[in-house]
Amino acid sequence: MTTTPPARTCLQSAALTLVLLSGCLTPVVEGPPFDAGATTDAGIITDAGVSADAGVSADAGSTTDAGALDAGDFDAGQPAVDGGCSVDGWCGVSGIPLRVTHVSTVDGVAVFVTGNDGPSATPNEVVGRYANGQWNELARFPFDPNGSVELRSLMATSPNEAVVLGWFGFSGNRLFRVAGDVNGAPTATTWLPDPPAFRARTLGGSTNDLWLVGETGVNHQGGVFIAHFDGTAWRSTWNPVTTFFGLTGGLEAVSGPSTDLWASGYHDLMHFDGNTWTTRPMPAGIYGPHTLAAGGTLCLVGEDTSRWMPPAPGPSKLLSTPDGLTWTDWPLPTNSTLVALGASGATNVYAAGWDGAMVHFDGQSWVSQQSGVIGVIEELQVSPSVAWALVSDGGLLRRGP
Repeated sequence: MTTTPPARTCLQSAALTLVLLSGCLTPVVEGPPFDAGATTDAGIITDAGVSADAGVSADAGSTTDAGALDAGDFDAGQPAVDGGCSVDGWCGVSGIPLRVTHVSTVDGVAVFVTGNDGPSATPNEVVGRYANGQWNELARFPFDPNGSVELRSLMATSPNEAVVLGWFGFSGNRLFRVAGDVNGAPTATTWLPDPPAFRARTLGGSTNDLWLVGETGVNHQGGVFIAHFDGTAWRSTWNPVTTFFGLTGGLEAVSGPSTDLWASGYHDLMHFDGNTWTTRPMPAGIYGPHTLAAGGTLCLVGEDTSRWMPPAPGPSKLLSTPDGLTWTDWPLPTNSTLVALGASGATNVYAAGWDGAMVHFDGQSWVSQQSGVIGVIEELQVSPSVAWALVSDGGLLRRGP
């Protein structure tokens, strides 16, 4: 059954990313709530997410064994089916019938994923949950040539619930919550109030404490924009004058708890302490950093500008700081470009990226691990005992008991 999201009254055209930040140098007061178009509790979607007015359809409980990744002998772009393991214990995950695009978990056991299962030219967008070898589909958006859907960010808020940020063509940015029972079977999917009109990139926080960050333009040609959802309404919290040759390029990443949140872009670094946003100077020598906040420490990884190798991506620089002011430059055991960070605490941090590069930090030093793949590792999710990695071909790796 094909359905459409509730209509909204304004057309979205700028950039957006969901972020958790803390501590700024310049205080900012939240503005008034946005009139973001249709903000009704539009369609609590029951029976596996099917609703005539809420725009989500779901074929719940699909358990097709497809899309597995061979972690021992991987040819980028060609998922295999035997789910092998590397010498360091990174194993291909079988049983998820999607080309996965995002992954998120809170306990390391149950992971939520977004992905697609149709031909590359006409993909169907899907949200599901995988735990202990069991796959459950929670929501499905069939391909529509008149209004493309792209699920852009995913955040698990409990082992049984996640929030998804998507781009719904002319309807713009939309957010919805998916939920399952203790066995993962879908129970309900609910549309959240519409966010402000700017291009979405990522999301963070919790169901009733969401942060969105991005830019006021498109293609990294606009200023920083931050918005907050308190469970009732969206409010603008930051929309400063652009500072980098008239452009900042917006924000790309968000990480940390609600009282110690960090956000970063190509040129901007910002912090939120639970009350106030402040800007922090971006450290020198790093370009396009990705951020991660864990255990009271902020990590940045990006290209090392002293070793750029254009046009190809160059070796990475990895920095850490307790406050955004004093930085430690860590030597890395790889020359690959790193694009993903994940951690369960300051003594269990992973970084990964091009050529299947994977490094781990135990609180003292960074050590290489064999991921078993040669594609780009794009996302990491880490708990104290289990780590997950998303590879560019849409396959998943898992390391742990």
